[in-house]
Amino acid sequence: MQKKLVVLYMLLMTFIFTGCIECNNISSISKQTPSQTGGSTHESSDDSPIKLTSPDTSGIDSLGIQFNEYINARYGFSIKYPAEWTAGEESDSGDGKILYVGNPDVDIRVYASNYLEGISNPYHHEDKDLQMQIIKLDNGKEATLMVGKQNDKVLYEMIYISQSDVEYHFYVNVSDDFFQNNEKVLLKVAKSMDILD
Repeated sequence: MQKKLVVLYMLLMTFIFTGCIECNNISSISKQTPSQTGGSTHESSDDSPIKLTSPDTSGIDSLGIQFNEYINARYGFSIKYPAEWTAGEESDSGDGKILYVGNPDVDIRVYASNYLEGISNPYHHEDKDLQMQIIKLDNGKEATLMVGKQNDKVLYEMIYISQSDVEYHFYVNVSDDFFQNNEKVLLKVAKSMDILD
């Protein structure tokens, strides 16, 4: 009976992961830290690597950018994003929200999910050539920031795993031009994530 419950729970969690936000890859490997995954800079087709700039957002406030705040009740987190972005509705499951709609070349979202030991690996992507670095969020917690090329777009993702085994993601998949023009703003958004942990 207990095995059946475990299998049912695993199937339910797989359905939630693949059906709600559709951007977290599931893998049957254990939790790894960025240093264990050996991330690196990925060379794009034009041989120009995506480089992480210093985790500095100075000058953003002087640009006069107004920010909205999304608060997620289900997983207890909030994030600030530019008011000029048109955000979507919160997902039906309440696990997150698309922060930028209206441009098919821009995928920016925030979400959380339960971390399952031995099943989910938040640092897993089909393209393993990602550069990783640890950044400090505005709330003082440390998170992992990954960047690299994936399917001719820039993948930029901030991941934080809480002590209560919840994965928090700020996920960005955009064109090179969008990334180059908005890198500091994206970093400001990522660092604004606040987790009630």
